[in-house]
Amino acid sequence: MRRQAKAEAAAAAALAAGENALTASSPGLPAALKETTPVSIRAAYDGASVFLTGASGYIGSVVMEQLLRLTKVERVFCVVRAKRGAPPDSRIDKLLQRPLFHALRGAGGTIPAATRSRIVVMAGDIQAPRVGLSDGDWKTVTSQTTHIIHCAASISFADPVHSLLSQNYEATLGVLALAAACTELRTFVHVSTAYVNGHMPRGSVVHETTQDLAMPDGAPLDHAALAARFRAASAADAEAEAATILTTCGLPNAYCLTKHMTERLVLDTAETAPWGVAVVRPSIVGALAKAPFPG
Repeated sequence: MRRQAKAEAAAAAALAAGENALTASSPGLPAALKETTPVSIRAAYDGASVFLTGASGYIGSVVMEQLLRLTKVERVFCVVRAKRGAPPDSRIDKLLQRPLFHALRGAGGTIPAATRSRIVVMAGDIQAPRVGLSDGDWKTVTSQTTHIIHCAASISFADPVHSLLSQNYEATLGVLALAAACTELRTFVHVSTAYVNGHMPRGSVVHETTQDLAMPDGAPLDHAALAARFRAASAADAEAEAATILTTCGLPNAYCLTKHMTERLVLDTAETAPWGVAVVRPSIVGALAKAPFPG
C-alpha cells in the first residue's frame, strides 16, 4: 500500500513537472518503484478529486490545464482569494480566457460547460486558518480530495523574511493540516525549487535529497525552531538573523531559505504520512516548450 502510494505520488509529480509518462528508465524514479512501472499518469487521475493551490499563478495554471486536458480528473478544487474587487470565480473565468487554455475551448471559442464544471472554485486563503475555507467547503474538500498539488508560494527574492515565512512555510503547514484531515487522500505533491540546495559548491552533483544547512552555531537546521524564532522576532531582528544564516550557509536569499525550510517540513511529514509524498524542483521557469503550444 505504501509502495503504491509512492508510485501514485511519482505520477502526480510528473504531471506537475509537465511530463506525460513515467517508465522504468525515467530519470529520478526511485529503484523501489521500478517494478511497478510503467506508471500511468492518466490512470492515476481517473475519477480523481484534486485540491490545487496556486491555480491563478504560472505553474499552477499550467498544472490545471494539463489536468483538464490530459486526464479524466473528476474535479479540481481551486482555493482562490478575492483580489482587487474581483471574486474568486471571476478570477478563474478570466484565467480560462488566456491562450494557455485554447486547446480546451469548443467551436465557439468558449470553455464547454462540461469542462468548466470540473473546476470547483472555493474562496479561501492558504495563509489563513483552515486555508480560509468555509465550514461547508472544508467538509467537501476533506471528504472528497484524493490528490493535493501545492503550487502556491511567494517567488520574490526581495520580500521580508516574515512575508516569505508566511507565504511559503506557514501556508504549507496549513495545506499539510488540510491533507491530514482528508479521509480519501492518496498523494501530496509539493512544488519546491532547485535552489533549496543553492548553497552547494559550483559544479556539485545534487542528488534527490535536501542537503544539510549549517547554522551559525554549527548545528543542522531545525526548520520548526527557526520558524518559531522568526515568528516571535521583530521584523528587524528576523532580517538580522536571516542575514547571518545566509552568510553562514551560503544560500543567496531568504526566498531560498524559506523554501529550504518548507521542503524539510514536507519531507519530515512524509516520514509518517499514510499518503504518498513527492517533491518537484523546478529551476528557472520560462516559456512552454511544447503543449498546449510553444511560447
